[in-house]
Amino acid sequence: MTGAQFYDLLQQKIDKAYSAYIDTTKANRLIEETILRLCEKLYTTLDTQKEYDELWSLLVKDEVRPVTNQYFDLSGLSRTYMHLFRLGFTFDTLLGNLSRTSTGAGPYTTVFTSTGHSARKGDTIKVGANTGTVVSYTKTKFTVTSAASLASGAVYLVRFFEGSEWFSDRKSDSYHAPTIFSPKYQFQNRLSGVTNVKSLYIYPQCSSLTIDYMALPTLATGHIFLSTDSTAITAYTEKFLYRLADECVFTYAEQVRDAELRQNSAQSIMINP
Repeated sequence: MTGAQFYDLLQQKIDKAYSAYIDTTKANRLIEETILRLCEKLYTTLDTQKEYDELWSLLVKDEVRPVTNQYFDLSGLSRTYMHLFRLGFTFDTLLGNLSRTSTGAGPYTTVFTSTGHSARKGDTIKVGANTGTVVSYTKTKFTVTSAASLASGAVYLVRFFEGSEWFSDRKSDSYHAPTIFSPKYQFQNRLSGVTNVKSLYIYPQCSSLTIDYMALPTLATGHIFLSTDSTAITAYTEKFLYRLADECVFTYAEQVRDAELRQNSAQSIMINP
């Protein structure tokens, strides 16, 4: 469906008595308002499968971001944040220093300066920018396979845990105190200069976050539907666009206080959700 086709569809769905009021400028403003409302409505009411089918272009999964302090600004995400689905914490725990006892393509045997390390088979080990997987271990050493050469240096055990929300009224409850094994996050507005920045307060501090979230629809070229636009709309699914047209009629009926048009559009949405 192109922008011109969507505009024609919208004109057809709105009573002809109002056609003179729906020029391209007013139609674009109507669509901008409705598309945000529709995303909120779909997010809060649909099941997982339909959510993916209709909002797939707005879903961002497994975005990894480094963490430099306990306040992570959501403005640092690749797209504008709208709703959080999942938050994972990656921790780098210092184990000791690596002394590589073999050369070549690996695997490499690592010997620590102290005994009783916590590395186990299947764990991920990081040395500098390179990582490897533990394939065997004893009290004093473990063997790691790695695609890249692991140079000597500080060795970190990489651990990943799912985060949960930390409510302020539970902060004094020891049973809900966050740990590396049960990390928590809390939404906060943090003042940065003269601007309030929506942030996540994370505890304990981790090395990186893995985030699944719903992005805010971008109301820019490719998302605003001009009557002269012959370019195919690829930002949203076809089903979403038909639903959007019905929702635009519903929003317009509210604006002009046309009870009959509002009732008809609501019935159309109910029949074809």
